[in-house]
Amino acid sequence: MHDHYDAEKDCGVDQPILLVGHKNIKPLVISTDVARVHKVVKKKGAMWKSGQKVKLLKGAYAGIHNNDVYATIEYFVIEGLQGDAGGEARIICRPLAVPDEKGCVLAVNNGNASLHIGSSLSLPIGVIDSEKCVPVNKNVWDQQLEKYRQKSPSTIELLKETQCQELEIDGVLPSSAIAGQNPPREIVAVVRPASFISSSASKNLVQKYIVKNSSEMLMEVKFKCEDENLEDVVPLYTARVAPSSRKGYQGLYIFEVGCKFPKLFQNAGAYTFSFHLTETSCKSCEKKVLVKGSSEVGKWKLLDTKERPELRVRVGSFLPPLSVACYDIYDNRIPFESKPQFLVKIKPSKIIKVEDKLKWNLSPDKLTLNIQDILVASSKLDEIRPDYRATLVISSKDKPVSVSIPCRVTPGSLKNVAVHPQNLGILLPGSVIKMLKLEMFDAFYNNVKKGLEVELNVDGFCIEDQLGLRRKVDGYGCIDLSGLLKVKAGYGKNVSLSVLSDNGVIFKQDFQTEKRELRVISGVPECCTVGSQLEDITFEIVDSKGAVDVTIHDDDKSGQSHTLTIKSDVINTENSIRYAFRQGRCTVPAISLPQNEGCFCFVATHSQYTELNISIKVPIVRAPKLESDDIRTPCSDGKVFLLEGPSPIKHVGNHMVPIMKIVNELESEVRNYGLCIGRHEKALKLLNDQKMEVEEVLSKLQ
Repeated sequence: MHDHYDAEKDCGVDQPILLVGHKNIKPLVISTDVARVHKVVKKKGAMWKSGQKVKLLKGAYAGIHNNDVYATIEYFVIEGLQGDAGGEARIICRPLAVPDEKGCVLAVNNGNASLHIGSSLSLPIGVIDSEKCVPVNKNVWDQQLEKYRQKSPSTIELLKETQCQELEIDGVLPSSAIAGQNPPREIVAVVRPASFISSSASKNLVQKYIVKNSSEMLMEVKFKCEDENLEDVVPLYTARVAPSSRKGYQGLYIFEVGCKFPKLFQNAGAYTFSFHLTETSCKSCEKKVLVKGSSEVGKWKLLDTKERPELRVRVGSFLPPLSVACYDIYDNRIPFESKPQFLVKIKPSKIIKVEDKLKWNLSPDKLTLNIQDILVASSKLDEIRPDYRATLVISSKDKPVSVSIPCRVTPGSLKNVAVHPQNLGILLPGSVIKMLKLEMFDAFYNNVKKGLEVELNVDGFCIEDQLGLRRKVDGYGCIDLSGLLKVKAGYGKNVSLSVLSDNGVIFKQDFQTEKRELRVISGVPECCTVGSQLEDITFEIVDSKGAVDVTIHDDDKSGQSHTLTIKSDVINTENSIRYAFRQGRCTVPAISLPQNEGCFCFVATHSQYTELNISIKVPIVRAPKLESDDIRTPCSDGKVFLLEGPSPIKHVGNHMVPIMKIVNELESEVRNYGLCIGRHEKALKLLNDQKMEVEEVLSKLQ
């Protein structure tokens, strides 16, 4: 016995690898914590090597009872150190059915060796001595390998319709389906051996072509949308089942689908069913089901709504091009008919109209209806002011489907202006227009949008606030100038009001101020003598009908200054006297005439409104020389009387000289009185002004 063990311990030929304190000693079926691993040993005068093909006869060892096992030698393990007494030797073999990756693995890490037996067998090396382990040549091995391959699991196949009917199972997975179609209640998969040839196989079930396997099978269902722009594959369902039997057939993998997911095929796209065994190298099976959209139209939908959640358009303009898609009742996108019949309108349709000149076309795949040149027109936008909300509706003529898009239809640019009231009444210089509104419209006579900025241009007017000429339209589409527009021009002048937008004149209206005329009614004779004066010249201002304008009244309290100035070459302009108008009339007490013959010209002008003026010419002549038979004597009423008598002038003697002297002195005195009166009137006016200022100060102090 000892000699036998000593022979075993010394049978290793190559340099061994030591296993010390190996954790996997038990699967190796050795009793010591130290062992040697060899790849070559010598037994019965023959060399046995790692990788050698052998046949283990039935009964060679526990677990090898019914059939011979063909295997590959991997390692030899001998207990103890070389030279130690006793110790058993083991042969590690990997059966033909066990793949390489599941066999024994020897690993050395940082000088420490470990041996993992995996699915290999650990046999006593005595099976060589008992001839229960015999070597096989390549031909025998290849034959056994081919036999095993023919019987081993090769592919996974789904049962066909006739085969499912034989099992009384509704389990046929279609290659294509329509959205909403029910999936099969159960799907049956089987594992075919390598010897199975699908083309020549019987249409009925044959058990020998169904591998009886204990491994579980995994089914995965994944979905990819038919939209080419979406590349993501979405996992839907995963199931793992063990083989079962039905109607006497074994090795059937039955997956429940329709009973668990009756609505599985509602989304159009590609459904991929993948089947594979979890513990073998059997080839997986993959089946695709293409689901197309239903022909039952469910809705229309506007594309690109994320970029344009709300459409905006100005009346008189085109809506942006729109793209509409058609969807079935399961929300799958489907193609349109070749010539879809549709209507386009904007609600409220009584307010907003869509012109009939729109254009449309279908995309080559008929999935998109493109609509463009939708022209919006309306003259009633004020009814949906101020937010101008509306709804664009595109509806089918022959199907109860439509798409609604929220939109805002705003007024167009400023094109028209209306003046309220149209008749501004009597325009007098210095007057303020109590009521005046400018209403702004677009080309369709909708009030323009609130906040639109326009520029005013006034000629002969002025605006009496701090905002100036740039104004914003209010919520009613107006610019209110009531109480702000003051007439700056004089009488009988052309004035205008203009509205500008985008650097262009949109509106201009001309007006004319009331006409007035200054005229003289008394105090101007046909001619005067040199050195004399005009007295009590009365002027008045009349309207176009000849009536005196009693509003022309000088009143410092109300700020109305109405005075008259007299200017001529012989009157100092800077020190000219102003004469007040009272109830439309003004009287100039006296105007001195020059000492020279000729034509005396002077101009009477309204001091503020210089267009009210009148030029007066008075011929100036010398007094005629007295003849012997008549001497003219001036009278107090401005007339002259004649000194009658039969005596010639020489009989008057020296009486003529004192008379002419008296006349000259009287004229000079009258002129002086006139100048004096003017100075007093001026001084009196100054005193009245000072009195009013003092009274105003006293009233404030009280």
